[in-house]
Amino acid sequence: MNSGAKALAASETKFDRKAFTILFSVLSLLFGVGIGVAISTVELTGNSEMYAQLAFSLIPAAVIWTYVLFHYLKRFDD
Repeated sequence: MNSGAKALAASETKFDRKAFTILFSVLSLLFGVGIGVAISTVELTGNSEMYAQLAFSLIPAAVIWTYVLFHYLKRFDD
């Protein structure tokens, strides 16, 4: 593969910081809305036992979300 093809392949796989920021912001907004809807549903039903289930499902989601954020931000520094 010549250097032009290598440069083209590298540019196609390189992340754009602005696009990532917009994408991450939109996904964060959707994630926040999902959490709000879930909490509102628990409040409206009055079923306090569902808080444990809600927390159990949100903790792994938050861990994965944080990993994705730092993983891709680290790629920008490389």
